[in-house]
Amino acid sequence: MSDLIESFLELYSKPRIKKEYRLALTKFFEWTGATPEQILEEWKTTADRYEFRKKWGNILVKYYNYHLERGVKINTALGYVTPVRAFFTAKCDMLKIKKRALDKRQMAFGEHEFKHSQLQQMYRVGDIREKAILATGVALGYGVTQFITIKRDFLKKIIAQRESEEPPIGFWYQRTKTSQPIRSHVTVESMNALEDYWKIAPESEWAFPNGTGEKHLSKDGVNYVLKSLTKKAKIQTTGQIRWHLLRKFLFSALTNVMAEMNAKLCVGKAIPIDVLTYIKGKTEQLKQEYREAEKYFVLSGFTNSYHTELDTIKEEQARQKEILGTLVDMIAKRVIELQKRHLVTGDTEIQFTLTFNEVQKLLALTKPKKPRPKDN
Repeated sequence: MSDLIESFLELYSKPRIKKEYRLALTKFFEWTGATPEQILEEWKTTADRYEFRKKWGNILVKYYNYHLERGVKINTALGYVTPVRAFFTAKCDMLKIKKRALDKRQMAFGEHEFKHSQLQQMYRVGDIREKAILATGVALGYGVTQFITIKRDFLKKIIAQRESEEPPIGFWYQRTKTSQPIRSHVTVESMNALEDYWKIAPESEWAFPNGTGEKHLSKDGVNYVLKSLTKKAKIQTTGQIRWHLLRKFLFSALTNVMAEMNAKLCVGKAIPIDVLTYIKGKTEQLKQEYREAEKYFVLSGFTNSYHTELDTIKEEQARQKEILGTLVDMIAKRVIELQKRHLVTGDTEIQFTLTFNEVQKLLALTKPKKPRPKDN
């Protein structure tokens, strides 16, 4: 077995994925008559890497059509070429494949399609752990493998950035299945849910560990959480419940604001390399569009804009509390003064009026504060 293939497979943690990809790559290289080492050497020595990407892209399309001609179903044939594309991306570069040369995956019928209101209801009935899984799953839109294998420390570092950056917080990740880059975002809602969950979760390197913390949650585990929430929320389903439905939901929600290619990048769907190069330089635009789209997928009702308003309300509450404290102090001082003048006693009902200066002071405190001038 090729050492190059084995080093590539180290990117994947699941034995089943390793086995499937190893078999698919072995069959591809046997069909071409070339070894992985020969291809890598060709990549290193070629004078025209664009032509290299184009050449092997065409070969991969022929390999795909070879399977279709043998009566293999479209989704199965795509499953044979996906590991090859991921291998080239990891070891050489993304292959150049003509538009529509490979078919799109056929829609899986018999699956439920989540509505926004249904996911909100599921969030309301969930416990702390279930809320964290659902809120993070919707915010990231990851496939099940990416989701269950994400590390806790990695997310903690992302969350820590909200001390200096307004949410949602954007970051780059990579889809395990295709090595496709993902411009991910975490929302205020998902960050708060994660921090609440980690307070009670077992210590672990994984964001979502199993009961002991030694391993990450399994695919069956997160699918069970989704099915359990659906049942608790009494959702009338129209088909099967699977984790990837959250990814489909987020993509649909993002397209209410984003261009399709931008939304694809945010959930890790394949996009042309030239378009990817262009969009990757527009992370701030993606963040703004993601923020605008939040209202279409937020589960608790608190988008980032609401979060900012809540901070303002908290500041105002603190200011009003300060005013109330000042008023109480004034009353206390006035009572003491009247007691000294023997106008009131502890057994007498206290009746008094504030002086004009005291009223003026209170009025000044209740005036809205002027915004600080911005530095030039």
